[in-house]
Amino acid sequence: MRVGTIHRWCVGAAIWASVAVSPAGAVDFNGGGAAIPDNNPNGVNINFNVTGLTTPVERVRVSITMNHTFAGDLVATLRSPFGISRLVLFGRVGLRRSGNSGASANLDGTYVFNDLATGDLWASAAGLTTFAVIPPGSYRTSTAGAPALSDVGGCTTRLGPAFQGLTGQFANGTWT
Repeated sequence: MRVGTIHRWCVGAAIWASVAVSPAGAVDFNGGGAAIPDNNPNGVNINFNVTGLTTPVERVRVSITMNHTFAGDLVATLRSPFGISRLVLFGRVGLRRSGNSGASANLDGTYVFNDLATGDLWASAAGLTTFAVIPPGSYRTSTAGAPALSDVGGCTTRLGPAFQGLTGQFANGTWT
């Protein structure tokens, strides 16, 4: 049985005028933890409330502290309040058209997803064995693998275009 737990889910919605400004404008919002159910396509949702944003979102960083015994099982998606914006952070790591399962390596630690990261979760998982751990660290977001459909998985995506410009009206509320 493949099991895991999300210990902490944190999103930093930073309000910067430009990249050169210091991160003093960053605001962190924390979600709770939950067990990751095995063989349940509905998975688990971690909700967290964002309040007090009065200017449009400029940058988003997501930090997830978790452990799970099979990275290829998971899809992590960030959704803004009211479903206005959403983006897959990573999903079905290592799953390609020719296979029926993704990477068997484990997740154990804090994984940070942000547009400025240079790490590639798919490349980090490539070649790891079942008991190996994908190194915790900073990674770019990426598309999910799709069984029997495509070899396009692990392509870099960006949080910015999905969430930039959300005003307080659409950024304040419950994120999932």
